[in-house]
Amino acid sequence: MTLIGPAPYVAGLTVSVSEFDLAATPCEQRTLTFVVLNDEPRSALLEIVIVDWDEAPDGTTKLFPVGDVDRSCGMWIAVPSGQLALAPFEEAEVTISLEVPPGVRGTYWSGLLVRAAMPAAPAAGLVVSREALVRLFFTVSPATRSTAVTDMEVVSVEPFSASVELENAGETRVRFREAIVTVEGPARAVRTVVLPATDVLPGRTVRLSTSAPWGLAESGIYIIRAVFDDGGETLIAGQIAVRVP
Repeated sequence: MTLIGPAPYVAGLTVSVSEFDLAATPCEQRTLTFVVLNDEPRSALLEIVIVDWDEAPDGTTKLFPVGDVDRSCGMWIAVPSGQLALAPFEEAEVTISLEVPPGVRGTYWSGLLVRAAMPAAPAAGLVVSREALVRLFFTVSPATRSTAVTDMEVVSVEPFSASVELENAGETRVRFREAIVTVEGPARAVRTVVLPATDVLPGRTVRLSTSAPWGLAESGIYIIRAVFDDGGETLIAGQIAVRVP
């Protein structure tokens, strides 16, 4: 099992895209193209490997063989075989092909591991490996959406901090670009704190945390609400009440 960060750039290797996020239909055929740059003053051997991936609770990305993750689309994809030689500071266009199988619906995902081997000490025969992950998402219609706030907790009242659990029980990846927690105090005054923007894959649950430089200083009942907005038709909310003595 390999651990890798999601960035499309590492020292010595630049990839023109970090993610493909595409709508698709069953039985559709498609080609995708991106560019890889060897930005080192030494030659490199480039290889493209199809992988599955999933995110660990600590935010790292875990890589798996194709088919080990549910909703993998790795089997749909064909990549160039063998290795491609890149001269110093040379770039190459990479084209992959895919065919969406019949009878699928919802969001599927896999990744392309772009791997470059570069000589570190030619006399000793040593090489340095560079890796970047390009994420692939395909959402096949029709698909259900079902996302909900399943748990909220006030972690601290002074200063205020809270955590929110968000579950995606549907078939489609949901991307929330805006998320907030509002705090309504006993005097009806409302304060707001921002939650991290997040994506929730089908069948996954994420827990987000937020904090503020202020606290719940006044005695009484506070209404804590979490609101997630995808910028379109989806607005997800949940709330709890907290009594401060």
